[in-house]
Amino acid sequence: AAELEALTKAYFDVFNAHDAAATAGTFSADGSLRDWDNAASGAAKIQETVGGIFKAVPEIKCNILNLAVDPAARRVTAELRIDLNPTDSILVADIFDFDAQGKITALRAYKG
Repeated sequence: AAELEALTKAYFDVFNAHDAAATAGTFSADGSLRDWDNAASGAAKIQETVGGIFKAVPEIKCNILNLAVDPAARRVTAELRIDLNPTDSILVADIFDFDAQGKITALRAYKG
């Protein structure tokens, strides 16, 4: 459980640094990212998609409220408050699936 929690926090560290390449690097070669606006598979498309998020929302920052880890499924559910700018935020749930090498195979994000 501690490994999966650390991997999830590492993802948010590079995301919050607005490093699209490093964020894409947390995914497996055939990993996928899906949220309410985007869907991308593979490192190049994920990097492009995340880079677009950083351009569209330049002050975006993810704040972890809670992590629920399922070690048997290698799955983490993260409850987040995402700050869009200093005055606006949204609540989001991210569901991460990890492979045995610690790479994200799927990340699904839901508002609410």
